[in-house]
Amino acid sequence: MKPETYLLADRKMGATSLGLSMFVSWFSIISYTAWPGEIVAHGPAVLAGILASPLVLWFLGWVVMPRIYFAMICMKWNSPGISIVSGYQVLQMRGRSVQLAAMSIFVAIRLAWMGMIVYIASAVILGPMGRVPPWTIAIALVVSTVLYTALGFKMVVYADVAQAVIMLAGAVAVLCTVSNWWPTAWPEHWVSLQWAFDPHERATLSTAILSGLVMGCVVKSSDQMAVQRFLAAGTVKKARAVLLVGFVTDCVLTGLLVCVGLAMLKHYGPTAAADRLFAHYIANELNPWLRLMVVTALVVAAMSSLSSGINSVHSTLIADAGIARWRVPVCCGIGVAVLAMSGAIGLVDGNIVERCYKIVNLLATPLGGLVLSCLFIPRVRAWGVLLGAVLSIAVVVYITYFSSWTFLLAAPMGLAVHLTVAFLGRKK
Repeated sequence: MKPETYLLADRKMGATSLGLSMFVSWFSIISYTAWPGEIVAHGPAVLAGILASPLVLWFLGWVVMPRIYFAMICMKWNSPGISIVSGYQVLQMRGRSVQLAAMSIFVAIRLAWMGMIVYIASAVILGPMGRVPPWTIAIALVVSTVLYTALGFKMVVYADVAQAVIMLAGAVAVLCTVSNWWPTAWPEHWVSLQWAFDPHERATLSTAILSGLVMGCVVKSSDQMAVQRFLAAGTVKKARAVLLVGFVTDCVLTGLLVCVGLAMLKHYGPTAAADRLFAHYIANELNPWLRLMVVTALVVAAMSSLSSGINSVHSTLIADAGIARWRVPVCCGIGVAVLAMSGAIGLVDGNIVERCYKIVNLLATPLGGLVLSCLFIPRVRAWGVLLGAVLSIAVVVYITYFSSWTFLLAAPMGLAVHLTVAFLGRKK
């Protein structure tokens, strides 16, 4: 099977299917359980980042995508017959070292992300709910996902479309079981919303919107999970449609899960175990048929994200590292690495949203800065891009783990440092 068939479905899939697949891939069980818990514990301040979505949509669809497709045309002109299935292949114009650095950072991000998905699904949600050992659920999730992911990108996308419907239905089902959940007053334990730019506050409207803008731009312009779906669209116009479908569906489900969080707050009140309320409600309050629907939604949310993660990691290993053979063994190796990563997630403090920033998003900004500097800074040098990535990682790690600043500012500061270093190091 040709790489373009296995990894991009010959670039012939519909925009709606690809858009729903992108939405499901990103809206993992992390988001499905994190947002209700965040609403119960802290309120909607962090979610203000979604207000930056129109700017992110414009930047990706009308600035980044044309540049990526133009770079692809230039590569095919210089190397006739080349098959471009990874977004990092276009970085070859800045040097092989830059391409390999991007690939390595991406693989590390996705392995950590998939490890967190397995940890949350097994130890936080499904394990306590079904009284099944977490390691049993973790192995079952990874093995079953690897089996159908090995069938190729088209199978992943079609499964994602069905799973998108189930995820939306699961959130609606929970809302239908709680009455009068809309708050009539601002809960006392929530921090009041304010526009002031205060780096020492956990979240203000300005820091949340800035973080949402930067994270949206860097992640979806540089992560192979998103770029793979843009490339599968075949044209810039169709890729924009993919992006629009993904954004709209993402906003709809985010809104539903905010309402689920309000319903959990109404039903249980403030509690320190906010991240576990959703699972507790499903296990103890829903009737058996609704419980089955919502548990299915949680399982498919985990499986769809794992399948997309495994497929995208596999695609970049094939395209950027030259591993074109042994597709099934490579998928199995990725699965084993994910299981190993999931065992270390519980060592990090914080609720699910905070752990996501401390683990999954830790390298997202350096990867985004690497790709954006290569695409948009004229005459940029490889050493400037790589040095910028190293310093960006240092800034993000310091702000996230060691400073008194909010974790929301790690991405903006890291990107600013990366782009500045790359710009100063360009050829004069």
